[in-house]
Amino acid sequence: MQAVLFDYNNGPIGATGPIPVGSPVPFNQAPLIVGTAIIKSTDTTFTVTETGVYRISYVLRASLQGPQGNIQVHVNGVGVGPTADAELLTDQVTFVANAADTLQLVVGGLNLALIPGDNATINIDKLQ
Repeated sequence: MQAVLFDYNNGPIGATGPIPVGSPVPFNQAPLIVGTAIIKSTDTTFTVTETGVYRISYVLRASLQGPQGNIQVHVNGVGVGPTADAELLTDQVTFVANAADTLQLVVGGLNLALIPGDNATINIDKLQ
């Protein structure tokens, strides 16, 4: 059965500045969830409850002030797929996940500063 989770961030990322290297990107809204295969565990972590093939699509709007880091999808703390970098960080990754696997978007390279306002979206789809 297919399932979908959509979430986004619409505010500043903490009072301490950019998201540090090695840290996950937060999503501060109540997600839209269809089905039971994907849940939001915390503001930075999603969990799949069914084994299957999943696709994560995301868009991050980075600040234009100074050099920026990159983003990679992590499953259980291990990077999967390509790394996206530039002012507009966007990509999608398809992978196999097992029940109880955790999913995050993790910053690499340099710290990442996002613009104020709507600055990050994530869509997680269970394909099969």
